[in-house]
Amino acid sequence: MRLRNPFRLGVMLLYGILAPLWLASCVSDSGPGAPVFGSITIITVTTGPAPDPDGYSVLVDGEEVDAIGANATLTLSNFAPQTYSVELSGVADHCVVLDETTQDVPVEPDAITEVTFELDCSEPLPATPVARLTITDENERSVNEDGRLEATAPAGTFASFTFDASRSEPGAGSSITAYEWLSNGVLIGTRESFLFALDEGEYLISLTVTNGAGLSETASATIVITE
Repeated sequence: MRLRNPFRLGVMLLYGILAPLWLASCVSDSGPGAPVFGSITIITVTTGPAPDPDGYSVLVDGEEVDAIGANATLTLSNFAPQTYSVELSGVADHCVVLDETTQDVPVEPDAITEVTFELDCSEPLPATPVARLTITDENERSVNEDGRLEATAPAGTFASFTFDASRSEPGAGSSITAYEWLSNGVLIGTRESFLFALDEGEYLISLTVTNGAGLSETASATIVITE
């Protein structure tokens, strides 16, 4: 067979070689040559009677990325293949991470890598309450714990005072269940706040508060009444 146009045939052959290469170079990043990402699944397993109510924070390479519950699973996607540092933060004081709060997690292409954090949240130990008192006289002068208040009252009369324990604190995980006010060792009140009158003399006023765990603390102040 006789070739009519040898030049045209050569161009066609050259196009047949170069066209596939050109088309391959035009494939977008979403095609077969694109990077393949992996995922990280974080699992928290919390034991104990007092799990952290607001859960924890998840950090990846030092950056906070999401939150996770006390017993939960969280999957994070689109991680390039490499090793990441995954950290659990925001752990309550009474909770302890049983292994490490930070773990190295290698991510593989098109795969899910799991990392588990085990925690123990024991019930917080009852804390001793804090007793705080405020005693105020009729002239709006007041004294707090460890203080001294001087007042006057004509002979044969009384001076009235307001006794207040509202600044007291119950201690962690508890509440104040009892108030005991003593004047020179004599019981004068069992409420958080009340009015009481005293005549001439010097009085050591003590307040003892008791919380739901049965723990107590006492605060005191001195009142001196003269004519």
